Amino acid sequence: MAVFLPAENIDRNLAFGQVKYIGALWMAHLARQYPDLRFVTVSPGNTTGTEAAAGASPPLRFVAKHVMPHLSISHGVEVGAKRLVEGVTDPKLSSGVFYASAAGKLTGPMVDQAEIFPDLANPAYQDNAYAAIHRFVGNGRTIP
Repeated sequence: MAVFLPAENIDRNLAFGQVKYIGALWMAHLARQYPDLRFVTVSPGNTTGTEAAAGASPPLRFVAKHVMPHLSISHGVEVGAKRLVEGVTDPKLSSGVFYASAAGKLTGPMVDQAEIFPDLANPAYQDNAYAAIHRFVGNGRTIP
């Protein structure tokens, strides 16, 4: 039985992280199932110039837009976009891997997130993410 909380009770940061986590696990599952295809998950990093903080509180929006760039804990859209392009074009990035900033960093070189979160490399967790997504979608819809 699913329980849905009113929108005001949702921790959007927690929800964002959970969606990113299950998506990375799902992509890793697909990479194992379809070894002839390339599945790379990439985080653009802490990127300013987007609407990512639009739903945040006014103080957090101010910090994201005006403070973080000056503290070098965010980068511009060009750098975020470059990371995404690298996910598609860089042959050094392995299929089935989630790449993002190093532990404790919001920007900088991308690293394999399984070095930080070993669960990402666990095939059983990957398979469970795949099954969960299919149960959620249900109703005869098809997804890979």
